Amino acid sequence: MKSAGKLIIFIFSFIFFSGCVEIKKDSDIRNLLLAIVQAFSQSQSQTEIIAVGSNGRGFYSRDGFTWEVVSITGTSGHNFFGVTHTGQNYVAVGTDGVSSELIYFSSDGKIWNTVNQINTCPGGGPPALYDVAHGNGFTVAVGRDGPGSNCVLYSTDHGRTWYGGGLGGITQSLGKIVFSNSFFYAVHGPSISSSKLYRSINGSTWTQTSPNGPLFFAGKSIDTAYSLFPISSQNKIIVAGAKDDTNSDSASSFSTDNGATWTFNTTPILGGNATSFYANAMAYNESRLVAVANSCYTDYSDDTGVNWQSTIQTMGGCSSTSWNSLVYDGSKFIAGGQNTGSLEPVIAVSAKGAPLDWTVLPTVLPGGNMSINDFAVRR
Repeated sequence: MKSAGKLIIFIFSFIFFSGCVEIKKDSDIRNLLLAIVQAFSQSQSQTEIIAVGSNGRGFYSRDGFTWEVVSITGTSGHNFFGVTHTGQNYVAVGTDGVSSELIYFSSDGKIWNTVNQINTCPGGGPPALYDVAHGNGFTVAVGRDGPGSNCVLYSTDHGRTWYGGGLGGITQSLGKIVFSNSFFYAVHGPSISSSKLYRSINGSTWTQTSPNGPLFFAGKSIDTAYSLFPISSQNKIIVAGAKDDTNSDSASSFSTDNGATWTFNTTPILGGNATSFYANAMAYNESRLVAVANSCYTDYSDDTGVNWQSTIQTMGGCSSTSWNSLVYDGSKFIAGGQNTGSLEPVIAVSAKGAPLDWTVLPTVLPGGNMSINDFAVRR
């Protein structure tokens, strides 16, 4: 009842402060009511959604529909690939493209600060951090320090001060990291063949949890790992990418014993296509697991990734878009990427995650050359 009362007061206030509204047809009433409800939801919501991407920029939203451009570094060529929320700060990681990895933190998602101290990755650059995750009181970032070497850094103060430098004995870069049920999991990125999975409780000491050339895909090694996703409620870790065979088929596999053994998915993700389209990101709403890929492709599973749709699916309303990121904000899925023609950033939303349930929003940065690479949500 309190919420209903607030909504009634909000409606009258909205109309009063909006001035006289000329209503000529039913659609005007629907549009006005939609605007009122959306404005009310945003005013009551405690949710924040942050998107990061290329050219030193990011986006801020309270509802996933309306976005504000924010400057992280404001520098062309500074690219951010990963972002997380630590419970206190947002932490974004990337590269300046020349000589240094980038780590910035923000308490509100709008004003960003460079770290106080950073132990840089050893070796010869150019270094880059590709992903970041938080858990167990640690914030851990992974990436590379030039060709043929990895970079692992960790923080114990919500992203302000960093330690580490690498994963000893491992030469390949790391592309993805997640936290689930007391463990961090990291996997080699898309440019690395025969990817392996590693586990850590703090980002400092790591254990390889999969065999060499790992049998992620029931006898076939994963040639490129494009996405890594945890379903913590089922203690499940899912890896998706390209199967190491003649056609490099799209495939996925999962583990429910902290990465020790793997089960091949019954129905292949993205229809098992062999046309170089793989799941770049996944998200879960406690009943449906959704994946997005390049060329407007998407897929979903209603049994936590055991069975996917039998044929490749195309997102409704989408045109010439490479989807790089996906998140569930508590009420809807939000996908982010880049239009491959205009090079503008693109965001789409969906309540259900089904291919025809998506709405592609008007571009959040008209004429802007930017890709949206990752999301973080604070609820």
